[in-house]
Amino acid sequence: MIMDPVRPWVYVAQKASGKVSAYNIYSGAIESNAPVLTGYSINSLAISSDGRTLYAHGSALGQLRRLNIASNTWSTLDYSDNGNGSIGGARRMTYFRLNGHPVLMVDSSRNVIDAATGASIGNGAPSRGSIFAVADNQRNMAGSTSSVSGYVNLQYYSAEYDAVDGRMATRLLSDLSRAFGNLRDVAISRDGLRVYTAIGGEYQFPVFS
Repeated sequence: MIMDPVRPWVYVAQKASGKVSAYNIYSGAIESNAPVLTGYSINSLAISSDGRTLYAHGSALGQLRRLNIASNTWSTLDYSDNGNGSIGGARRMTYFRLNGHPVLMVDSSRNVIDAATGASIGNGAPSRGSIFAVADNQRNMAGSTSSVSGYVNLQYYSAEYDAVDGRMATRLLSDLSRAFGNLRDVAISRDGLRVYTAIGGEYQFPVFS
């Protein structure tokens, strides 16, 4: 499920059927039904910041689907992982822009994907298996990495897109080792200066600055 950044719509995917529908958040009415992706089990959705393109990750390894929302047509975005591992069964996918360049990051992979070409543009930050968030400034990100005994590390990065090399460069700014266990979600403030976390079981919401 993903919110449209322009229209008052929320896109909902039916994983097994390959169906995606857009619902009006005020009336609950279906505004649009995308063509069914037959045989494609959808794991996660992302949407471009201008609301023009919806991305779906699913069961076909090495492929993402992208929906032109205006024409309501799907196309295939092939990605090359350059040895960074396949995307796998991602639970979430995030679209953002580094120096104006469209990027997709998937939570279960180190792949950071060029949203225009599908090329892998760098090892992800945070690393494999993480829960992460990107600030509205499109430069700062935070997320978790696995530690020992069920604990996770909380890491905070800055990132840039190098147009010459076609790669994303990241810099680790902070690393809280074994910060907590049972992490469920991460959010980051619009200016990138505060990181919010949600911990299951204890039902706590630690904030870091």
